[in-house]
Amino acid sequence: MLPIIISHIPPTRGHNQSIAARSQGGKDDYNQWETVQKLQPLLTIFTTFKNMPDRISIHTNTIKNWALFLPYIQPVLLISESSPLNNIAKQYGWKVLNISETNEFGTPRLKNMYEDVMNATHHNSLFYGFCNGDILFDEGLLDTLMAVQFYLPLLTTPMMVGRRTNVNMSIVHKPDDLCQWEDVRQTEGQLFIDDAEDYFIIANAHEFIWDKLENVVIGRVGYDNYLVAMALRYNVSVVDVTETVKAVHQTGVDGDFAGQTNVDSQYNIDLIGPFDYDPGRTTHAQYLTINEEGQGIQIYKRPPATYFTKILILIFITMILILSQFRAYFFRHRRAS
Repeated sequence: MLPIIISHIPPTRGHNQSIAARSQGGKDDYNQWETVQKLQPLLTIFTTFKNMPDRISIHTNTIKNWALFLPYIQPVLLISESSPLNNIAKQYGWKVLNISETNEFGTPRLKNMYEDVMNATHHNSLFYGFCNGDILFDEGLLDTLMAVQFYLPLLTTPMMVGRRTNVNMSIVHKPDDLCQWEDVRQTEGQLFIDDAEDYFIIANAHEFIWDKLENVVIGRVGYDNYLVAMALRYNVSVVDVTETVKAVHQTGVDGDFAGQTNVDSQYNIDLIGPFDYDPGRTTHAQYLTINEEGQGIQIYKRPPATYFTKILILIFITMILILSQFRAYFFRHRRAS
């Protein structure tokens, strides 16, 4: 791993200081930041919900969780129809906007969502981010935002992505008790694959490469890897924040691959056409964040996988396969004799 981008880091809060405490006035670590930001949110995060009975509790958890970050993070719900969740979101300080553009199946288009939210909020946030509506965050989200903000002059329109941890909601006995989520994540959660990305938090989002992108829809196969791969292609600084942002995916009855069961699941694949999606994995991001003991969150440059490294990995895998075959042959021969 290469040296960190810059040796100095911004002050971070103590781990024993909760978001609730900061919201009640325990904000010593943030006073300077608040003065600079003039109380405008650092991040505006937005999503949309499925209006389905079995998703109500999951989305309610999300509403309560994201509201904990106010006023530093402003949640926005984009809607296309009436739902009890709309009023719940408003009660918890969310903004509610209408969806302006969907495909013929009613699935929102990603670029339009960013444009609508930025215009409605008058571009008052440094970061704008779409996130799936079943994701819960820990306090590392706010700390990581502040770290990326500090390194901003050294990055190019940075976009934060990360892997999620799946938690089966059937084993959660108190789904509304959000204080338990870190324990649940550690004891019951499973870190998911590196090509499933649930959030895209972009700094100076109006400068992003929107004109290079097809108008893909959210939550359908391919849009996440396409967005990351295109960002890398056009030299956007993609930051893998998996290590410092603990994102919990609330797995419901529709499982961990719900987007693949929709009638328009292949919409993006057809829209984009031939494309190499593999570079769009979180592990291909040029940068990653690490919480260093006693130093706070650092951003490291991830060394690219060289041709020589790839050859070594291939040789190693081949050797394992050969040894496995040899072991199987040896035991068969031994039993036969």
